[in-house]
Amino acid sequence: MFREIEVQLKDRLSEIVFIELAKDIKFNNSDFVLKKDIPLPLKMDKIVNQVKTEKVSDDFDVKGMIEGIVYLLGVDSEFVHKDYYVDILKNINPTIVNDIVKSGIYKASNNRIIEGMIDLKAALIIDDISLDALYNYSRILENLALKETDEEKVNMYLKEAYESLKKIQVNYPDNYISYFHLGFHYANEGFNQKAKETWDRALSMNIPDDIRDEILKNLLKIENKVRFEKGRTFILEGRIQEGLELLHSLETEESDWVDLNFYLGLAYRYEGTFDRALNYFNKCDKLSQNNDNILNEIGICSMMIGDYEKAKNVLERSLQIKKDNPEILCNLGLVYYQLQEDEKAEKLLKAAYKLDPEDEIVVSWIQKLGIEV
Repeated sequence: MFREIEVQLKDRLSEIVFIELAKDIKFNNSDFVLKKDIPLPLKMDKIVNQVKTEKVSDDFDVKGMIEGIVYLLGVDSEFVHKDYYVDILKNINPTIVNDIVKSGIYKASNNRIIEGMIDLKAALIIDDISLDALYNYSRILENLALKETDEEKVNMYLKEAYESLKKIQVNYPDNYISYFHLGFHYANEGFNQKAKETWDRALSMNIPDDIRDEILKNLLKIENKVRFEKGRTFILEGRIQEGLELLHSLETEESDWVDLNFYLGLAYRYEGTFDRALNYFNKCDKLSQNNDNILNEIGICSMMIGDYEKAKNVLERSLQIKKDNPEILCNLGLVYYQLQEDEKAEKLLKAAYKLDPEDEIVVSWIQKLGIEV
């Protein structure tokens, strides 16, 4: 955690200045000593010009020092004196983490969301398994992702939120809150089966009624996607009939779903029923035009039923979209071979081999046709 976030925060280090103590000083009623040889961080607007007394007096801005340390820890978790600064905070206030979390929540709820995130990140430097800090840190990151337009930053915030929630799951396995929010992360990433399993785990716990209702509502939304993922997995594992049964059960409700039609076509191609596979792939082409994967599948099926002209046309279209795809190059080369255009076939197969000399199909045809590479 933290690494990518801190790259975004590094410029904020310029908001921190350091003061050096004239001598060691001690807090009233405490044995803890502020060391003169370790500078103290202060936010620019809280800077203290001089510290001359042996004890902290009314002139010493303890609150400003705390804010400076918290800000520094939240911006740079690897700062050289991190452990010493953490000790200062713990000695000043044994419940400092709770106070920092409250401060972070307050700032975030008052449109100071980055400052709130920095506070909560600092709380996690002090106590890396604080449930309140982990949960609220993840929520702030999710909110930042919703407001962000830069896709790279969105992914960064969501990744950090996910890692924070996973840490809750590991350290508090009987707490429903991580399972509830992780379910949304999995669903948004398209891992619907994982989302279902995670939400089912939450439902097995003692959870509030409103959370239960929210989970059930979202499980209904992803039900077809879960069935699709299971059917797709069956097909890719070679369990064709089981996969077809599941995918066909979705056709009435999801007849224009491109992925559903694609994997139905793929299942029938694997089965060797090329005419039926073509029906699904042609439907995919109408629903999602100029998709190189769909065109490649149409080309394969057309080649397998002997319609080499159609295979050539669609594979050439596919190659225009994805010029450096060794599979498409190989398939088009084989079509030209069937059309007895050996020179073009050899050129395409050599190009495919150059791009991926480890491809077993390309290598086998190179060898079978006696092409020198």
